[in-house]
Amino acid sequence: MNMIIDKNILKTRILTAYLYFIIIIMFFVLVGSRSVWLLSVLVLLPFCINNIQSLGARLYSATPILIILFWCFISSFWSEWTSFTRVETFFQVLIFTTTLLISELFNPKTIFKVLTHVAIACILVSFLALIIAPSAVLTSFVGVYAGKNTTGQFMAISVLLLIFTKNKPKTLAIVILFGVVLLLLTRSGTAILMFIIAATVGYFFMNTSNNLLKLINYFLSKVGYLLLFTLFATTYYFHIEILEYIYNNLPEEALTGRGKLWIVMLQHVEEKILIGFGYAAVWWHGDYSEVYFTELALYNTEWIDKLAGSDSGYVDLVLTIGLIGMFVFCTFLYKIFVNLVNISDKYQRATLLSIFMFIILTGITESIFLVPQNALWFLLLLIFCISLTKKGKTNYVC
Repeated sequence: MNMIIDKNILKTRILTAYLYFIIIIMFFVLVGSRSVWLLSVLVLLPFCINNIQSLGARLYSATPILIILFWCFISSFWSEWTSFTRVETFFQVLIFTTTLLISELFNPKTIFKVLTHVAIACILVSFLALIIAPSAVLTSFVGVYAGKNTTGQFMAISVLLLIFTKNKPKTLAIVILFGVVLLLLTRSGTAILMFIIAATVGYFFMNTSNNLLKLINYFLSKVGYLLLFTLFATTYYFHIEILEYIYNNLPEEALTGRGKLWIVMLQHVEEKILIGFGYAAVWWHGDYSEVYFTELALYNTEWIDKLAGSDSGYVDLVLTIGLIGMFVFCTFLYKIFVNLVNISDKYQRATLLSIFMFIILTGITESIFLVPQNALWFLLLLIFCISLTKKGKTNYVC
């Protein structure tokens, strides 16, 4: 009996330690290593042997992301980089599988505990960096990250993970204050604005009455998918007019030059607007990336040499997997939102909805979706898989 107990304790400790490892990697922007995802699947999958039926049900509920991954693979047939598209799709499968296994093995409370611990560490390490180099506040605070926008994103995510905690002790309130101050010191206007909106959404859903939640759920269940399909059909039918409106009304200097980049890339994909160039076929190919076949290459090669995306997750989706892929992706986001609204614990609901909102808003000005090395994409997949958890599930390993 003691041996069985010891084995269970050992299993729990090994899995918990590995979860800390994955989340620490995510928070400190080291998720670009493809080997991490393969290792994670190999480590976590054996522990799911006794949860096969439950895992299968969770996988079935994940249909939207499965369709996205399938469409990414299908796009390899018209991609100029067939093998690369398929390899990158394979890594996306590994990332999704990792988040699926985490949500199956770990109680959501355990996942929240690990996330909050690492969020606290993230804020404190960044605050320590500020103490070591206080002159950093004279420009934009970067801390331990590569740029102000990345720092702003992680400070915002960290605060959102902590701010809706039930019965916050004074020490945690101080850490949250540190996080907010560091976020402001980054001077990342996008991160600050998205944080304010996301926190407001979280606060709203934490304090929403059950009757209003039922009304929202009723509306979403009756007209949600119909609205999405109508939006897709309308967008495709009038896509020429919509693009012309963007070309004529979006200032080229908007959002530090993003306007020009978006206009040029959308013009470049017009003939393939429905299916795109293929997943992972636009960027990450050096001088053969699609941006080098646009007019931007004639004017500012130094700038485009630094680009790894369109600086918009949604523009990148249209470029790579087209309007069809964008439509499927929107159903994926809709599914997450519906699932999160239905979470009974108001603190978990507020936390996850606020982070979800921050990520999808950040996607407007940052290339984060379907990017293997992006922490926000990993976190979005993790939130999705957590949201698939059925009420009453008890067969967690941790």
